[in-house]
Amino acid sequence: MKLKVCGVTNVEDAVMARALGAEMVGVIGIKGASRFIGAEELKKIRLYIRDGLVYVTDSLNAAEEMLNFADVVQVHRTMNESEMDRLEGRVKVIAYVPATEYGSRYIISVREHGFIPLIHAQNGKLNLNDLSYFGSISDSGIAGGIGVDNVHQFLYSGAMFVDSSSGTEESLGRKSPWKIRRMVGMLK
Repeated sequence: MKLKVCGVTNVEDAVMARALGAEMVGVIGIKGASRFIGAEELKKIRLYIRDGLVYVTDSLNAAEEMLNFADVVQVHRTMNESEMDRLEGRVKVIAYVPATEYGSRYIISVREHGFIPLIHAQNGKLNLNDLSYFGSISDSGIAGGIGVDNVHQFLYSGAMFVDSSSGTEESLGRKSPWKIRRMVGMLK
């Protein structure tokens, strides 16, 4: 299982996360989010991160604007069919899927469009029971309050990757080398 370190706010943490084995580094472009970074900081990070850079947004316009600066766009909300059609084939997409019964139906459309599902907790912390709505999730990521203290619960979930933001931090917006190293080790 792989690790995506999300909520990276600076070049140093992005480089460190990749050096310690994170497959992907996520930057948040949702205005008002506590870990938001602007386009200029994203471009700086891109100078140092040649692959595995994920731009997280809730705006399709922003997603399209950042196609040249990120390897993957993560849309952090559900999308309707026309929105999915708009992105399909233009960029690699990680699509938010709520860890709910509705999400178990929505994921079908996400997969049909060739997107990577990210099954995300609704109450802040994912638990193993949340995944019972879904069959095989070998093509999916999982997210929601996953860190060094609880990642062991998901080791045999079959997920392709774990997306961790606060679970890899020492303080808001600052990543912990110890936590990232530990999570990478536990996921291998």
